[in-house]
Amino acid sequence: GIEVHGLAANPKFPGNRSRTIHYRASPDSHTDPQGLLAALRSLATEIGDGAILFPTRDHDINFICNYREALKSIFTIPLAVNHVIGQVLDKELCADAAQECGIRVPRQVVVRSRKELEAASTLRFPCVCQPVRASDCRTRAVWALV
Repeated sequence: GIEVHGLAANPKFPGNRSRTIHYRASPDSHTDPQGLLAALRSLATEIGDGAILFPTRDHDINFICNYREALKSIFTIPLAVNHVIGQVLDKELCADAAQECGIRVPRQVVVRSRKELEAASTLRFPCVCQPVRASDCRTRAVWALV
């Protein structure tokens, strides 16, 4: 009985065809944040203030953090404060914070240079290789390298 509006820049996103949401084409949070902000303001005017704004990807979380002041008066934002979100999105900072809290974390090697890559040669499988911040790798230049 709760109305759900799903905003997506990609009209082919599978979730757009859900029976439980009203799909709305919208600007992308990464490539057109000002356009998305305008679309969200328009949506809030239409449906009323206070709707819960759920992000679904890192770029959306970054958008909400960057525009929190403009959004918090018209939406309920179920996110921790920005500096905590920054720690969560940054895998290196998140691992450090977990260790400080006494949580065991796997050994990690952060590679920022060719020399640091040599340290990664000591890792053994199974291992996971991923960017420190997922949103940083979502650029055309990085995807071309990958």
